[in-house]
Amino acid sequence: MNGIHNGGPEEGCSLEERLKNGIAEGFLCVAMSMGLRTGLLRVLTGHHEPISMEQLAEEAGCKPRYVDEWLGLMTSAGVVLMDSTTQTYILRPQYRQELGDDPARNPMVVFTSLFECAVAASPLVEEAFTQHGPLGTTYADYTNFSELLDSFSQATLSESFVRQMVDLAPGLRVKLEAGVQVCEFGAGKGRMARMMAQMYPKSIFLVTDINEEAIHIG
Repeated sequence: MNGIHNGGPEEGCSLEERLKNGIAEGFLCVAMSMGLRTGLLRVLTGHHEPISMEQLAEEAGCKPRYVDEWLGLMTSAGVVLMDSTTQTYILRPQYRQELGDDPARNPMVVFTSLFECAVAASPLVEEAFTQHGPLGTTYADYTNFSELLDSFSQATLSESFVRQMVDLAPGLRVKLEAGVQVCEFGAGKGRMARMMAQMYPKSIFLVTDINEEAIHIG
């Protein structure tokens, strides 16, 4: 139909199918986020040979009973491969390569925690929908949201990334090297501004964010 923007999948995919896939991938995101915080992903990426559930639990400092459940989900999702004969587990080689040596440096793995933030705040968001509900929500309503954004920033930021961003604006690098005043809105904990201040010491960087806690920590 003319004038209608189709941002979804190709025709032929039913809503039921999309919801089934979404639920499965949503649980995978929660498992990945949990594996990142508990150190389970870090241990798995460090092993190039299959290990037992008990070894994984011991090295990550987790209870075997819960590690067993986590591995069941990760195996069902195809992220972890299980040898049923030896009862050992290993990351799928392709995914280990994508995760790298440190999963905490993988932006998409870090951002899987966003689902948990959204779910935790959803009752408050629903209340804001109603006619006489609050005007909206605050950063404080989203559990660990500031920490999540800072972890994502830490995983993505590098001097090469900053240079690429700066070069998108013609002439900006020359101005920064000569010395200018820069204000960053929505700066979070100011990680990018601190990096840029080291790269361009003649410039002055001011940061601001609606989240006072993030600015105070930064």
